Amino acid sequence: MNPRLSREEYFNNPVPFETKMGLWIYKSGTHPFFTEKVGPRSVGFYSIHFVASGKVKFGWDGSSVSLSEGDLFCLFPGSVYTYVKDCEQPSTTITWTAFMGELMPSILKHVDLCPERPYRQTPSGTIPWRSSRRFRDCSGSPS
Repeated sequence: MNPRLSREEYFNNPVPFETKMGLWIYKSGTHPFFTEKVGPRSVGFYSIHFVASGKVKFGWDGSSVSLSEGDLFCLFPGSVYTYVKDCEQPSTTITWTAFMGELMPSILKHVDLCPERPYRQTPSGTIPWRSSRRFRDCSGSPS
């Protein structure tokens, strides 16, 4: 197997201090050269996915949108979702960080992410999130 095609995922085993705060990282990861379809399925946590390169078609609860580099989408617990590569570009890469805790809904609402519109697109003409490395650096995941 080509090691460039492998997915990396890191899990957090929270200590009581983290869970008492009401918000903790559950897992994070990256998938370079993403090609397969994910879903339909649902999850029991909140997971923010960044499109680091390429395009991804994201579907949730009967709706869908095409997202590209710099855009993000959020998986909400209980929502049914799918996502799949949406371009011919060979290097579609997605990264994600999943969170748990009762504070997460209010945090997501504060940044205008909700189950009815669980994505954000980079405004045209702006510099997209160049890399999710900065996000991984902040989340404590290895680079």
